[in-house]
This record gives sequence, structure tokens and C-alpha cells, in this order.
Amino acid sequence: MIKLVILTLALIVPSLLACNGKVNPYEVVNSSFYKVAIHQHGEKYAYHNQDLNQSYYLLKLRGDSYQAGLAYGTLMKNEIK
Repeated sequence: MIKLVILTLALIVPSLLACNGKVNPYEVVNSSFYKVAIHQHGEKYAYHNQDLNQSYYLLKLRGDSYQAGLAYGTLMKNEIK
């Protein structure tokens, strides 16, 4: 009985883990983020795409929820306005 259950799982589990997604049709952005601001509980990195005139930000936050929220608000205050 146990062998039958193990065999069944061995046949079913791989099919459940298979990816049924689609190929990404969009160009992958290879960019260099640079550090623009620091806070006791986080860092802010930026990337500006000249072709699209768009800026992207990446935040690394740490601490408890209050500390991370304070760092987020402090680092992103100009973008939030």
C-alpha cells in the first residue's frame, strides 16, 4: 500500500510542478542602479532610462515594520509628494 502511494506521488508531483507559463515577450532591462540616499534602516538606489525618460527606484529596507516604514517615507519623500 505504501509503495503504491509513493509511486502515485512520484508520477503526479512532477506534473504539478511543471511550468505552464509563456515566454516573456518584453525586453529584459540590464541596468546599473546607483545609490542615491541612505537611512539608518535602508538604502535607496536609482536607475534612469534615457530612452524612455523614466526613473526606477529600488529600496533595501530593514528593521521592524515601524523602522522600515520610517525609512521608506524618508527615502521616498520627494517621489511621494
